[in-house]
Amino acid sequence: LSYSSMRFGLYTPAKGFSQRILSGPGAATGVDPGLLAKIVSGGIAGCIGSVIATPTDLVKIRLQKEAGALDGLAGVYMTGLHKGQKPTYSSTMAAFGDIYRQGGIRSLYLGWQPTMVRAGFLAAAQLATYDHAKFTLKSHGIMEEGAKLHVT
Repeated sequence: LSYSSMRFGLYTPAKGFSQRILSGPGAATGVDPGLLAKIVSGGIAGCIGSVIATPTDLVKIRLQKEAGALDGLAGVYMTGLHKGQKPTYSSTMAAFGDIYRQGGIRSLYLGWQPTMVRAGFLAAAQLATYDHAKFTLKSHGIMEEGAKLHVT
């Protein structure tokens, strides 16, 4: 699962939660929760998704920083910032294992706080804007539900 798929998957349940919290326990279901609930929901989905995805992002970044063409015979980089050096990790799973052995589970979550804050604001803006624009286009009769509405 990627961060984006988690963010999208968590948005709808977060929207129901936000609607109940912001409107009270007797809030009607099936009605538009409003822009504020959508913003809060996007933020919740982004924060949770980024925290879950932090270890994979960390490994991806560490592997990407060594990018370069590898000489298959010598086992060293022929290009890039690490030219002439052997790769730090032999595979993605080796990277996970090495990082874990160096500092335990905490080392896999280095940098989760700023990543979570950034993702929360980003998802709040993106998901709420998309959802509310779609709602507005439908409620004013400009467009109907369907593929055209989703790509607009």
